[in-house]
Amino acid sequence: MITVVIATLASCKSQAGSDALTVKLDSHTSRQECDAKQIEMRQFLWNHWSQRKPATLALTAVSKEGKAVHSEYRIVLLPSNTLMMKVSFVADRYGHQGQVIPKAQGGYEVYKVDRVKSDPPGVKAKLTPLPTILEWTPILRQPVKP
Repeated sequence: MITVVIATLASCKSQAGSDALTVKLDSHTSRQECDAKQIEMRQFLWNHWSQRKPATLALTAVSKEGKAVHSEYRIVLLPSNTLMMKVSFVADRYGHQGQVIPKAQGGYEVYKVDRVKSDPPGVKAKLTPLPTILEWTPILRQPVKP
């Protein structure tokens, strides 16, 4: 009976230790809903990154032609107490009999994230770094006031 209780507690802890957000964007998603989901995803990632909490964002984007790309943003705390976000992309390909064949499209690892203001919004915007309430020092790995 003690073993069952311990296993249950460990299971609850591991589920509570990592948050997940799943989002799907397709041609039926309105511009306003798409913008709102993008804001939600940015806030989700920023909140977990700045609080050093593990999290996973799973985004499925479907084109007008019906081609899906699955993006995963996974925030993890490495054993060396280093924060990392691993980003990966997988595109669905279709076989001649209609079967879905996932194909890895690459990815990258992120070790530093800054929050910026984009003025005006868009690709060629001027980016201004925004201050955070707490800055993380690379040596101490604990919050200090700026």
